[in-house]
Amino acid sequence: PTVAREFASVPIDAPALPDPLQIAGADDLGAVTLTVEGPRSAIDGLNRAEVQPVLDLSEVAGPGSYTAPVTVELPAPVRI
Repeated sequence: PTVAREFASVPIDAPALPDPLQIAGADDLGAVTLTVEGPRSAIDGLNRAEVQPVLDLSEVAGPGSYTAPVTVELPAPVRI
């Protein structure tokens, strides 16, 4: 059976940008609450370190203002 588990207040991380680019406010990107679901065996074995939200900065090409989505890579067959 599929079960759900909530991870509350998980801080958002950001990958490094090449010099001289930087993220304004990178010290506090906020946090999210994630609800994941999957087979009980996968959910029970999931720890907080495996549920890491990260800013997707793949579209950042240079200085400017951007809106970046938050992504989470999870082990299969777990999903958000």
